[in-house]
Amino acid sequence: MKKSVKVLLYSLFGLILLFILLIGFVWLQQDSIKQYAIKQLNEQLSAPVSVSSIDITFIEQFPRVSLLLNDVVIQDKLRSKRNLLQAKRIFIAFNLYDILTRQYNIKLIEADSGYCHLFINEKGKANYTIVKETEAGSEDIFLSLKHISLRNINIIFEEPQAKQFYDIDAHDVLLSGNFSGKKESLSASGALTVNRLKSGIQLIKNKPIDIDIALDIDESQSLYSLSKGNIRLGSLDLKCTGTVINKAKATELNLSFHAAKLSITDLLELFPGSLANSFKEYKSEGNIYFTGLIKGKVSASTQPEINLQFGVENGTLTARGQNISLSHIQCKGEFSNGSKHNLQTSSLNLPSLTFQLGSGQMEGSLMVNDFSNPFINLKLKGSSALSDVIQFTQSQWIEKADGTLQFDIAVKGNLNNLKSKQGFLGTESQGHIVMDATDIVFKKGNKSIERIQTDFSLTGKDLSINQFKASIDKSDIVVSGTLENIVPYLLSENQQLTADITYKSDYINLEHLILPIPAAPNTKSTFALPEHISVKANVSIAELVLNHFQAYKINGIVHWKGKTIETQGIQAETMKGKVTLRGKVENTADGKFHVVSSIDCKKTDLNEMFRQCNNFGQAAITDKHIRGVLNANIDMGGEWDSKMECNLDKLYASGDIHIINGQLLNYEPLEALSKYVNVEDLRDLKFADLKNKIDISKRTIRIPSMDVNNNAMNLTISGTHTFDNFMDYHLRIKLSELLSKKRRTKTNDFNEEETADGIFLYLSMKGPADNLKFSYDKKGAREQLKENLKKEGEAAKNIWKKELGIEKDETIKEKQTDNDELEFEQE
Repeated sequence: MKKSVKVLLYSLFGLILLFILLIGFVWLQQDSIKQYAIKQLNEQLSAPVSVSSIDITFIEQFPRVSLLLNDVVIQDKLRSKRNLLQAKRIFIAFNLYDILTRQYNIKLIEADSGYCHLFINEKGKANYTIVKETEAGSEDIFLSLKHISLRNINIIFEEPQAKQFYDIDAHDVLLSGNFSGKKESLSASGALTVNRLKSGIQLIKNKPIDIDIALDIDESQSLYSLSKGNIRLGSLDLKCTGTVINKAKATELNLSFHAAKLSITDLLELFPGSLANSFKEYKSEGNIYFTGLIKGKVSASTQPEINLQFGVENGTLTARGQNISLSHIQCKGEFSNGSKHNLQTSSLNLPSLTFQLGSGQMEGSLMVNDFSNPFINLKLKGSSALSDVIQFTQSQWIEKADGTLQFDIAVKGNLNNLKSKQGFLGTESQGHIVMDATDIVFKKGNKSIERIQTDFSLTGKDLSINQFKASIDKSDIVVSGTLENIVPYLLSENQQLTADITYKSDYINLEHLILPIPAAPNTKSTFALPEHISVKANVSIAELVLNHFQAYKINGIVHWKGKTIETQGIQAETMKGKVTLRGKVENTADGKFHVVSSIDCKKTDLNEMFRQCNNFGQAAITDKHIRGVLNANIDMGGEWDSKMECNLDKLYASGDIHIINGQLLNYEPLEALSKYVNVEDLRDLKFADLKNKIDISKRTIRIPSMDVNNNAMNLTISGTHTFDNFMDYHLRIKLSELLSKKRRTKTNDFNEEETADGIFLYLSMKGPADNLKFSYDKKGAREQLKENLKKEGEAAKNIWKKELGIEKDETIKEKQTDNDELEFEQE
């Protein structure tokens, strides 16, 4: 036992001693090794090489001896001021036996941290053919090269003439084989990232790749034969074989490939940008398989033949976080770029496509020809539960809905023509959509729709509304008619939509129709009428309600043409009378809405009008104060902005009003007249007949002079009333009326009644409604005096002057006494 241990120790000691001797020998020979290696590199490479320093190491490539070249630069022999390769470190490895025998043949080259820029110019010359041909019998240090290793090297390949551009990061790639001679057999394996891959068009971008390939190279024919090509692109396992012949003006391809057991989302990950991002919220199961062929020349003017057969077996597509899926997806298809190998001759054919959404079954087919101007032939039919559709599409504003959706649609024609009215006339499109939805609940608010039933037919460019019924709370909607040119209008801009519809309702509460549909993000809350619309709507509503407002037997025709909506007469029974509305709304270029209307009221109840119209938004005179029957014809106009806010400065109205059996109850501003009239009479002011013309402009109501005959005191009134509830009224009261209301009639010394016929009191009522001030109206008296003087002829005035001998009027002038009593004028 002891003898065995001794033998082992002696052997180990001998090996260590031998290793030390070898290291010593190499150390002694390092200068000659360095000089020899640099000399041979410069003699056998046609491009200048520069390094900052050279070291010898045993550790990095043990058991090989390696030269470590630091900061290596190989210049580009075709492009000045450009480099073919730049690396932080390059290891050149030799066998120990080669060192001992001084046969310095390179076994391995490893490049670390840098880039390699490969380039082929318009003459077909490559910048990477830098190894000189050696004469027979001469030394070749690359003769025994078996491995090239790349670590963290960015590789760019450019061939502008053939429109080829590859940008690849080699993270850890090993190339093995015979690198000397005209014919080489190589293998490559490792991990890459394809930053960008273009062959005429962009094929791949920012995708990880693992490779395991075997390649035979015949440099005399520029022939690359791929006997094994296992490529894992993301989650795609692709197997490829074939040949590539790299000629001066074109690259000839003859490659076949196939993949199996590929998931739907794995395939979608191959696509760049937004298309792949659209499916990030979905996961899939099932298999996609495809086989393909790429054959022909690739150059600036030609593309190879491409054929691809593919299919999906038992596929499933599920939105993340949801339980509902597109399931049992089955399809087969074929893609070809056609006889001329371009977009014009390309076609995609899916003769059979079936899938399920929940328990609903769908089936269809699709054919697309000429990808430069696609011609499609699409057929799709099926049925599904609405709850499944809402859940799968992850609706942003519908919480849930029950019911079913059935459809059968077919579209055949040029895809670009679908965007124009005239072009769409040449397509063959038809379809039938039936929906019966119940218990539709919205995510925002507490609104819901009990039921919607639809039956639509699509023929060519037109949509027929065979039936549209909706029940919303207690409201009902029934619509029928035709929407002409509806598909081009929806698909493209500047297309005209023409509609002729009939709208009927037994009961409508407008509050029920205000549904919580959210606005699009980052959009202003504005409203504008679409321009390319022409609609004729025949409206018939048995009962309409909005808050307190109620109207019955509403009938009329509404014309909507572009930016203008107009009606020549909508009639309704409301407020115990009848109302006829005529008008026009015009949406101008500056975004504003100009409204012009005429309202004819017949025998409408004033109390109901104020109550149902929420007292017109003011609190001065409300439905608690007003009674009577109104006949009126009012013309009005105004301007609203895009947020539907009225510009009160530009609101105007003018109308003739006639109030019969009017009554003003408990109107506090009138109690200020209690100094002159019995207050109880003022609290129940009655007038049998009142006619006048009212004007509204610049936020002010203007009331021309009118006689108000009532139970309290007959008077004449005129003035203004602003929207801010500021009053400026002028009152003329006959003194006889005033005296009869305030005291009993007195007799004079001759037992005759004293009267004040022809004598008037002029009052001014001015101020806010809750703080009115009364004063003697000097201006009113003067204006009345001027009016009277105008009515008197000059001849009559001359007679008065001659007969009475007076030069001045004896009309009593105003005199304000210290105790605030008034004196009066006599007409």
